[in-house]
Amino acid sequence: MAARNAAAWVWGAVGVTMILAALHLGLDPTTPPATRSLTAGVLLVAATVSTVALLPNREDGPWPQNVAGVNLGAMVGLGAAVFTVEPRLLLPAVLAVGLAGVPVVRVGQAAPVLILPLAGLPAFALAARVQMSQDVVGLALLTVVAAVGLSLLLESRLGTAPVSEPARQARADWLTAAVWLIGADLVVVAPALVARLAPGGAVAPLVGGVCALALAGLGLFTGQCTPLALVSGARAGELEGATGPHTPRVPAPR
Repeated sequence: MAARNAAAWVWGAVGVTMILAALHLGLDPTTPPATRSLTAGVLLVAATVSTVALLPNREDGPWPQNVAGVNLGAMVGLGAAVFTVEPRLLLPAVLAVGLAGVPVVRVGQAAPVLILPLAGLPAFALAARVQMSQDVVGLALLTVVAAVGLSLLLESRLGTAPVSEPARQARADWLTAAVWLIGADLVVVAPALVARLAPGGAVAPLVGGVCALALAGLGLFTGQCTPLALVSGARAGELEGATGPHTPRVPAPR
């Protein structure tokens, strides 16, 4: 047990060191912008390579399971750091976080499914900036789409290891929160980015309206809906509390 805890602490310390290095070297005003971006990119690649060591699914693997969770947290922090240094690295950072989530969902933990749609927050921040190049905005839109897709992929790989009832309920709550974050990405963030790419037109409101109608029709407003249940159409046409199209809104008195 002590060795397992020590491995997690060491992995976390390395992750924190990389995050601080990315912020210190990347935000140094005396460093040329190209060097800042290169520094952030190299650190992200190094962290991604270390994540690959956690991917083999063997019980006799060299790394204990708790290291995978620590690595995911470190990767999220490093992704935020490199985005702060270079906004163009948002997409690679999200892909790296998705990779780090694989060994976590394998043991039944749903945290990565919720974390990935949070990429909509920095993407929306880019859409709100007045002076932002079109290529960065386009990459941010691609990042939102990739984050949603990776979230669905990780849920499909979610392990079914037996867990306690509180843990099972917590996992259901995480998945429900994830599907609402995905809805926000598609209805709010994506149209905002489209509006920056095609200003003054009706494309952005159309995208938001179509996504909102599609999500509602696919069952977003049903209880404990998950991302996979939504996109698979398993809840299509359903409404919470209704048993059919003729169910009255107010139960008739007996």
